[in-house]
Amino acid sequence: MMVLVSYDVSTVNPSGRWRLRRIAKRCMDYGIRVQNSVFECNVDPAQWTALKAGLEAICDEETDSLRYYYLGRDYQRRIEHYGAKPAIVVEEPLVLLRTLRERQAHGRSSGGSRKGFPGGRGVRGDCSLIIE
Repeated sequence: MMVLVSYDVSTVNPSGRWRLRRIAKRCMDYGIRVQNSVFECNVDPAQWTALKAGLEAICDEETDSLRYYYLGRDYQRRIEHYGAKPAIVVEEPLVLLRTLRERQAHGRSSGGSRKGFPGGRGVRGDCSLIIE
């Protein structure tokens, strides 16, 4: 099922900035960032339970907020995109290309892990292959 997760975290103190980073990282484990604080997460019920519990454990309900929009399985007809940042179809295989120089700069010279990519960890389970 597709769930749109949005959040607003108070960053007036260091703990708020920590929560903001933790929530973003948690969302990156399960989805794709479509706006600064908005993620599209295509998850099964067990993954959704884990993601929601993890987010709510991080969130300070006195100063932060989380919003969940349940778009279901037939979500494609409910999403319309216009403008920059091309839409990504999350059901299609994802192939990431990386040069040997980029891999060496991140401490990896061989192997097929998705970790170490600039900008985050990617979508959980969608990519474990790197083609050079």
